[in-house]
Amino acid sequence: MRVDRHVTFSLIAVAILVVGALAVSPAVLGLVAADDVSLTAEDDEAGAATSHTWTFDDVDYEGEVETITVDYPVGTSFNGLDNDDVSVAITRDGESEPTDISVNADTYSGSQATFDLSGIYNTDIDGPVTVAVDGLENPSAGDHEATLTFEGDDTVTANAVFTVTESENTEPTEPAEADLTLDPELEGAASTHTWAFDDVDYDGDVDSITVEYPDSTSFDGLDDDDVSVAITRDGEREPTEIDVNSDTYGGSQATFDLSRIYNTDIDGAVSIAITGIENPLAGDHEATLTFEGDDTVTTETAFTVAADGEDGDDTDETLVAEIVDTDGDAVENTDFVVELEGPSEDVTVVTTDNDGLAEIDVSEAGTYDVTITTQEAGTVTDTVAVSGTTEALFALESPETGAIGALITDADGDPLPEGTWVTLSGGDDFGADRTGLLEADRTVLLEGIEPGTYDLSATTSASGETNTTTVTVSANETTPTELTYGDVPTSATLEGTVSTPDGNALADETVVVEYDGPESGVSIVETDADGNFAVHRVAAGTYEVTVTAAAYDSSDSVLVDAESGETAEIVLNDLESGSIVGTVTDADGEPLPDGTWVSFSADGFETDKTVQIDDNGEFLLEGIEPGSYEVVAETLAFGETDAVTVDVTADETAGAAFTYAQDGADVPEDRGEDVTELRFQSDTVTEDVVVHGDVDGNVVLAGNTQIDGKILIAGDVDGDVVVRGASSVDRILVAGDVDGDVRLLGSGTVAGDVTVGSAEIVAVRGNAALEGTLTADDIGTVEVVGSGSVGEVTVDGPATNMELTGGSTVGSVAVAGDIDSFEAVAARPSTGQ
Repeated sequence: MRVDRHVTFSLIAVAILVVGALAVSPAVLGLVAADDVSLTAEDDEAGAATSHTWTFDDVDYEGEVETITVDYPVGTSFNGLDNDDVSVAITRDGESEPTDISVNADTYSGSQATFDLSGIYNTDIDGPVTVAVDGLENPSAGDHEATLTFEGDDTVTANAVFTVTESENTEPTEPAEADLTLDPELEGAASTHTWAFDDVDYDGDVDSITVEYPDSTSFDGLDDDDVSVAITRDGEREPTEIDVNSDTYGGSQATFDLSRIYNTDIDGAVSIAITGIENPLAGDHEATLTFEGDDTVTTETAFTVAADGEDGDDTDETLVAEIVDTDGDAVENTDFVVELEGPSEDVTVVTTDNDGLAEIDVSEAGTYDVTITTQEAGTVTDTVAVSGTTEALFALESPETGAIGALITDADGDPLPEGTWVTLSGGDDFGADRTGLLEADRTVLLEGIEPGTYDLSATTSASGETNTTTVTVSANETTPTELTYGDVPTSATLEGTVSTPDGNALADETVVVEYDGPESGVSIVETDADGNFAVHRVAAGTYEVTVTAAAYDSSDSVLVDAESGETAEIVLNDLESGSIVGTVTDADGEPLPDGTWVSFSADGFETDKTVQIDDNGEFLLEGIEPGSYEVVAETLAFGETDAVTVDVTADETAGAAFTYAQDGADVPEDRGEDVTELRFQSDTVTEDVVVHGDVDGNVVLAGNTQIDGKILIAGDVDGDVVVRGASSVDRILVAGDVDGDVRLLGSGTVAGDVTVGSAEIVAVRGNAALEGTLTADDIGTVEVVGSGSVGEVTVDGPATNMELTGGSTVGSVAVAGDIDSFEAVAARPSTGQ
């Protein structure tokens, strides 16, 4: 972070330019005496992006300050700076020490900037003041004058002169050459581009990484989830995966923002992988990658793209790594950093498939020391002789460490501001002090801590050291705690045990906990093997708690005192329900064949009900809550029926008959010619797109494609179905199977349903939306990530994995067969669960 670098430079006395204040004549405005103000800069070269710090020994301001305006000569530049680059500390009237305060403006440009303090509590200044701006670009060489003005109930102005020297015009530092690999290398393909640096020696912190490709390359529809960055930090031996802070990308250039990542001072291997980038036209090309921040390091790398139908892969050696955890189970769909040391040396990022397998291209045959690392699951090193296609098993060694998630509160029990640097101390057993940054939920996460019990305290530059709190850390777990400047912690843990109506523990299940007391909220948590759950960091006090779980009615509410550590004993209730029995007939009045899968939906159903027609031509829906429903039946072959009103009574069976109108089929009945692929690039189509056979390749809607109709495919799709960019379509129906994936990326939208026989992966990422129902006979993985949304998910058979994470939304999920894993992780509330 820039603030951290500014403090560090001042502590080690980096050569800075100290500027004397210029005395001015008295005027109507209030003036700060020349010997009470100083202006310092870290770098005095022309054009340098540096930190400017205004320091006032004593400001006596009458009333509240609403704005602080700094005015520099033409040629100075605030371009690209925002609130994170501005630090203001004032000594309030009645206080003895300066306090950091936030500014409310957004971005800045030109040679003048106004920092808005309106709405900040108590800005009546009486004492020292510091205003620091990080990243301000110096004007041309020469002597200059700058002005700072406090405005509000009073107006106080200070002037200062400063000198800027000629730039030495040194060339940017060049790193070791980077290897750029493409997988696949075909023109127009959605490819994974991996930049691998053996050794980068970067002077300071990296704020951003920019990649520039030829014009025909496309980042359209990609977002942060498609970018993986691993750096070796100064003082560390292994690369660490870090997140990027940008949002979405487009065109042939992208900048990955690292400005809020702790410690991006690089000294060693670096790997940057971009998944889903569209390759340029066939031929030889050059791409540029630039690290920018305290230093600028640029490399240009050549790469070759093969024409469609050519084999552009010159690597004959492939290492197929099977990666398992400490229990011997495959580690699925996980990113790993792979280091190869042998006849050639390489660092790359790979992702395992559903079987825990990952293919690693090796430039030449030989014996290698292979190190595979992931932050979540551990690391392993093994020696492998690679020749041709070589298979090897890697069993990860899980680190026996835990983590602490610490909430830091002030004397009033309020969390400290986001962005505050905090140092945790815990005595000799705890080891060296650990420093971290308070995130948006006002907590700091410290990982890699040996299990044990520690007496912890937190220290900040503004407030000093907190009271001591005893914390017990367990292996492979994150322990929440509160460290406070007040007398006692203001937060507590809400704990409980969930039992079924017959008294058995509800073990290892996802439950929804609703609580109402000093604060109200809803949390999605997992019970352990004994049915226990915990909701961390709620306000201390007594709560009324209700728990809901699948296949049960909600529990009765229970009162529990979270502050005293009391445990809520929760017992779920049985659902009162009825049944629906009936028939589904075709347009000729004939019952649908035995074994036909039919989905039934209604506004009052929590999820769609999917069953098979029996040998009598009938269906049976059980477990329906009493009520009146407008029910619609749907099959892959014929689509939806008209709605039928059904009244369901507890412990009784209601009858219903569903039939199809003559024109109810959407899928083309006559099989015709196959097509090579369907590809639309910012096209406008005003009617249905119908394929009477198979699609031998991909179905791609890219750019701003708008299809005012449906895509109807009578056969199979041998590739992927992709809707990305700002593209939209009313509905997608594939009567056969999708051999690849179904992906909605960027702001891609399907206004209605997506229906397929089967697919490997269905992914909805970024701001993409599937507004209707995702229906399939069987499916591999369903991923709804970021701000992606899906109306409903219905799988008639089995599913391998369901992953609903981040800020994603899904109306309901119904899987008729087995499901290997289900992950539903809500975004953490501001109270810091």
